[in-house]
Amino acid sequence: MPYKDQVMDEDATVIKRLEEAGAVLVAKLSMGALAMGDVWFGGKTKNPWNLEKGLSGSSAGPAAATAAGLVGFSIGTETSQS
Repeated sequence: MPYKDQVMDEDATVIKRLEEAGAVLVAKLSMGALAMGDVWFGGKTKNPWNLEKGLSGSSAGPAAATAAGLVGFSIGTETSQS
């Protein structure tokens, strides 16, 4: 897990624009390590409709939270060919 302790020192443009518009961050969501598979640093990204199955990919956590109705929208990542 080569990037486990990495912290970015700059916000993405989309974050800056959302904050300027008054948006409030309600969660930071998981994705598979290096955007592959369903295992991340703290556990497994689960499918909200079938907890026996995992979700994989660079936007797995945001997709699961949005699909489950926990958030109105979410932001994913683009890693490799997402």
